[in-house]
Amino acid sequence: MTKDKLDYVKNIIKLFESLKEYNYLRNLFMNSNRTNIINKIFIFNTIRSFRNIFDRELFLGKILALNGAKVIILLDDGILNHWDTYQYDHFHKNENFIQKSLNPYYYTSRNRFQFINKFLKNILLKRAKKVYIDKNLRYVYYSDIISKDNLISNFQILEKLQKYAKSSTIRFFKTSELDFNNKYVKYYYLLSLQNALLSYNVGNFILNHINPDYFITSHGIYSTWGPAYDYMRENNSKSFVYAGKHSHTINPHDIYFTDAKVQTLSRSTFWKKYKNREVTNEMEEKVKRIFKSRIYHSTKDTLIYYNGDIKKFEFKKDLMKCNIGIFPNLIWDGNIEDRHKIFKGIIEWLTETINFLKDNKGIQIFLKFHPAETTIFKNSPQIQNIMEKKIDIKCIKNLKIIPSDSKINTYKFLKDYVDFGIVYDGILALEMPFLKIPTLLGGYKGRFSVNGGNFTVSNKKEYFKHLENVRKTIELFHKDFDIFYKNIIRYSYWYFYKNVLKLPTLSNGISYGTNLLKLRLNDIELDNKLLEILEI
Repeated sequence: MTKDKLDYVKNIIKLFESLKEYNYLRNLFMNSNRTNIINKIFIFNTIRSFRNIFDRELFLGKILALNGAKVIILLDDGILNHWDTYQYDHFHKNENFIQKSLNPYYYTSRNRFQFINKFLKNILLKRAKKVYIDKNLRYVYYSDIISKDNLISNFQILEKLQKYAKSSTIRFFKTSELDFNNKYVKYYYLLSLQNALLSYNVGNFILNHINPDYFITSHGIYSTWGPAYDYMRENNSKSFVYAGKHSHTINPHDIYFTDAKVQTLSRSTFWKKYKNREVTNEMEEKVKRIFKSRIYHSTKDTLIYYNGDIKKFEFKKDLMKCNIGIFPNLIWDGNIEDRHKIFKGIIEWLTETINFLKDNKGIQIFLKFHPAETTIFKNSPQIQNIMEKKIDIKCIKNLKIIPSDSKINTYKFLKDYVDFGIVYDGILALEMPFLKIPTLLGGYKGRFSVNGGNFTVSNKKEYFKHLENVRKTIELFHKDFDIFYKNIIRYSYWYFYKNVLKLPTLSNGISYGTNLLKLRLNDIELDNKLLEILEI
C-alpha cells in the first residue's frame, strides 16, 4: 500500500472517530444549562478552518453564547494569501509555493487520494461548525466584510505593516535575515504585505461596523493576525490573545489568555496590575513545584528535549574565571520587531556579545544552543551554522560550544558551571535567577523580562555596561538576592498560575490536538477564571 493510500485509510478512520466525538459534544451542549449573565458582544478572529482551532475558539465561543453573549466567529474563505501555516520545507522546491495557493482553504493536489482527504476534512469541519453553532453564535466570512479590490491603503499604512510582512517571511523561510535579491523571498514578502493590509482592513471593519466589547485572536503576530489585533488594541478595544497551548506548564489543559502578545508578555496590563502583590508561601511552594518538574524533565517541553540518554558535560571549570553561559533560542519562531529594540535580532545580539567577551582572559564563555533545533523543530536552521559564517567561533580560545544535539542536562550544567547567564528571551530568564544565577536579557521587554528579577536593559550602552562590569553585576545580584528571588517568584506564579485559562478540549499529550470524548457536563459550565480575565 502506498503512503497516499495509507493516509487515505487513516483519514477515513479518523473521520468516523471525529464524528463520534462531535456527536458526543452535541449531546453535552443539548444537556447544558443556559444563562444570560454575559450581555456582551465577542469577536473571535478565528480565520483558519482546522479542527484543533475550532475546538479551541469555537468551543470558547459556544460557552460564552450559552451564557448570553453574542458571538461572531470570523473565518477566512480564501481572501487571505496565506494563513502563516506552511513553511518553505513543506514544498519540495521553491518554485512549488509560487505555483500553488498558500492558503489551505484552496490548497489542493492533483493526487486523487490527497483530494479525497481534503474532501473528508471538509465533511468534518462542516459537522463541527454545525455542532458549535448557537442562536447567539454566528459565522461571518472574510469575503463578506473585505475585498482585495477595495482596501483602505496609503503609504503610511503600508510602511507600518512592513514589520508583519517581515516576521511572516522570516517564519516561512526559518531564518533571521531576509535577502530581497532572492526572488522567492521577495515574492513571499509581497504576499505577506498584502496579507497584512487585508488583516488591517479586517480590524477597521470590525471596529467601525461591529464595535464589539471584546476581540479575541490567537497569535497576535505575523501578517495573518497581527495587524487586526494591533488595530483593535490601538483603538482602545478590549483585545485578548490566546496561545494554542501553554509551553511550560505541568497542566496539559492550560493555555495563555491575556491582553498582550506572548512574545511581549511582560508588557501585559494584567501583569502590571499584579506585580505589586505580596509574595506568599503558597506562591513560592507552587513555583518551586513547577521548576522542580522542569529540572526533572517532566513538563511538556523538557520531556522532548531530554528524551533518551543524558550525557555528562566534561569540562574543567576554572574557578578563577567568571564563567558565562549564553543561551540563544530558535532563530525564527515568534521573531517580531517588538523585541528587537536593543539589537536587530538574535544573530546581532550573539555576534556583538561574543565579540565583546572573546579573548578576555578573566572570562570563560559557554555557548549552548537550544535543544528544540534538533527535537521539536528538527528542520530548523541551526544558529551554530549561521554564527560560523559570521565569526570564527571555533577558534575563540575562551569559548566552549555546546551544540543543540548534545544531550546535556541543562540544569545540572547551570549548577556546575555557570556564574552568569545571558539569554535573549526564554524560560531560562526565570529559571536561572531561581537557581541563584544572575541573568542578563538581550531582548526588549519580552516574555520573561522581570524588573528586579533579571537584568533588563533599554539600550546597548546599558547592556554592555553589565558585561564590562560583570563581576559587580554578579555581586549586586547576590547581595540583593532576596529581592531578585521574590520578584522572580511573583512573576513565575503569575505566568504559570494566574495568566492561564483551562481549556478542557485539549488532549493530554504534548501536541496541539484535542479530545472531546474526555469532556464532562461540568466542562461546559462557564469558568469563573474566564470571567475574572475578562473583568465581567
